[in-house]
Amino acid sequence: MPVDHVADGIYISGWRATLIVENLRQRGITNVLKLFRDTPFFPDDFNVFELPVEDGEPLPPDALPRGVAFVLKQVEASRPVLVMCGAGISRSATFVLAALVARGYDLPDGFALLHEQHPDATPHPHLWQSLIDNFGLDYPLDDALTWMRELRSGEKNT
Repeated sequence: MPVDHVADGIYISGWRATLIVENLRQRGITNVLKLFRDTPFFPDDFNVFELPVEDGEPLPPDALPRGVAFVLKQVEASRPVLVMCGAGISRSATFVLAALVARGYDLPDGFALLHEQHPDATPHPHLWQSLIDNFGLDYPLDDALTWMRELRSGEKNT
């Protein structure tokens, strides 16, 4: 199944998750943060928050807080939530990581967990910077890019 559980009822995937709607229902996942425009769409019984953002560009100032608020609302109500973008690599990884940070994870530990559960997680540098800026974190972008490179190179060496 192209959907990975990261933590706390938060799942991540790309658009292909729309092909397995019945599997999502069986896992109790009917809440979705959708970070891309247009099709494919979910059936009407899904609670979908559409927040289209562009990959590879800084996030609009309100995008991350709005998306994270949706995710946290679902998690706090014990409703599993799927965060998805086109490929499940950059935008969705950024929003999942932001939700983890909002739940108290330290940024490097949150990213390590995200990468462990979803090895494709590779936020674009502009999205990393948006996340760091939004939370006022005391990490330079270069640190985040180094963590990402190290995790990916360690994966290839094993």
